[in-house]
Amino acid sequence: MAKHKPSSGRARVTVAAAAVLSLVLSLLGAAAALEDAGAERARRVVEQLVRLAALESEEGADPRRKLPVRVNQEGGPLWVTSVVEAAVTEQPSLVLADDGVGIVRMEVISDETHLALRGGLYRQGWNLRSEHPLQVRVKPWIPMLSLALGLIAMTFTRRMGVGFAVAGVAAQLIDAAVDWPAEFLAIPWQAQVRDGPIGSVVIDLALGLPDAAVAVGAGVVTLCTVLVAFDHRRSTGKGGAMMAAGLLGVLGIAIWTEAAARCGVGPWIGTAAGAASILAMALAWGQQGRTLRRT
Repeated sequence: MAKHKPSSGRARVTVAAAAVLSLVLSLLGAAAALEDAGAERARRVVEQLVRLAALESEEGADPRRKLPVRVNQEGGPLWVTSVVEAAVTEQPSLVLADDGVGIVRMEVISDETHLALRGGLYRQGWNLRSEHPLQVRVKPWIPMLSLALGLIAMTFTRRMGVGFAVAGVAAQLIDAAVDWPAEFLAIPWQAQVRDGPIGSVVIDLALGLPDAAVAVGAGVVTLCTVLVAFDHRRSTGKGGAMMAAGLLGVLGIAIWTEAAARCGVGPWIGTAAGAASILAMALAWGQQGRTLRRT
């Protein structure tokens, strides 16, 4: 029979205080993290332009075959030019030159916590433009509030996996519910996930895998699902339930991380407010986790 380790009043106060402190800090530091978030978006836009122009080449390619380009920015803060130029220098098929025959033109819309970049590559006979802008916002309160909701769920269910699952679902729902400013293009949620910092990387990796690897991965996932369902039916409330909660938690962490990346949490953690907020929330989860049931 499971024994419940009682949580002392001091522990509950610590959990609540740490969670509240984390939420307060999540309202700070967003503007300072926008430039780093914009650098990641700039790299993706330049990569899109290289693919559209069929200019992809391997590292160490003949420098004479690189396309000389210069960067032209339309609108937005001046730091965008520097991050786009840095993205150009990372491309093996491009070289930054003041007299480049090509122009990487970047259309920018931004405010203190939102950024949208749409790129174009212009040259004699070329006029390429990315299909739609890549957008990012630094709204760390969204994923941090979802972690607080997950903490509440863990408190009532006494299962950390359930808490992570609630946090992940809440992050996606809150992110979808919070509107962008009117001047930004409305992009469907599916497109935001596909073009997001994590979604785009996952898609690139999946496209690079051979068909056999995809089939093996799908088979492993299916097998795990069948085993969990069988074990759950055989030992309801014991091993099966624990395994199901664990897998649910892993899935919750994954979808929380995806939403958090689109809300700029990665760059925000590098700020003082972001680091302190994450540590405070980790303290709250760790303290609450010590009170979970022991079998």
